[in-house]
Amino acid sequence: MSNDPNPASASAEVAEPISLKAFFLLGVLWLPLAVFVWFGLRSVVVYPITRLARIFLDWWLPGVIHDSSQYVHYFKFTAVVPLPPGMVAQAGQIPAVDGSSNALLFTYGLAVFWGLVFATPDTGDYSLLRRLRTALLGWLLLMPIQALSICADVAKQLFIDLGPAGMQMATEHRVNLEWVAYAYQAATLIVPMISALLVWALFHRRFLEHIRFDAAPTAEPVAVIEGRKQPPHEPENP
Repeated sequence: MSNDPNPASASAEVAEPISLKAFFLLGVLWLPLAVFVWFGLRSVVVYPITRLARIFLDWWLPGVIHDSSQYVHYFKFTAVVPLPPGMVAQAGQIPAVDGSSNALLFTYGLAVFWGLVFATPDTGDYSLLRRLRTALLGWLLLMPIQALSICADVAKQLFIDLGPAGMQMATEHRVNLEWVAYAYQAATLIVPMISALLVWALFHRRFLEHIRFDAAPTAEPVAVIEGRKQPPHEPENP
């Protein structure tokens, strides 16, 4: 007969903790491959977000973006801008400026997300098909964020880089230049990585619940006498 006073606890399945070091090692191995795939598919990755960016810009700044196109991973646009003081446009001419936005600056978080998805250890039911589905769904969630980042870059070029003409246009559209500068800095330095981590965590809550640190504190030893737990012997005071 078993000496376990609680046989049910012996047969209960306990989730095995996952080593944080092992996860980091898998991440280092998967991230270069994810970056390779992301860069190789850069035209495909950029295609939907450039279309979304044009929709957002037309809603936010109606009539400003005259034309837009995609060249590999660049969002190229032509914007209608006011003429400098003292200048008059000739008949049939539209005062415009050409610009471009490097979408790779705002989409590298997708490579980080893909690397984390495939580096996440298998929890028993996390098959390759589910990983691919998670990679696709996460990509869809990141698209609007990346498109807004492109809009921040376009706004910075139109309202700040153009100088007086940009300031005049910002006044006409009631755009705060400080907010444009903050949005551009966040879009290039913070948003790509933070958004990738948040979307990954959204799909891997179960993994985060079972992860552990390798340097776990050890419990104080407990003496066992005749099947009963006794506290460790304390030395007597002299």
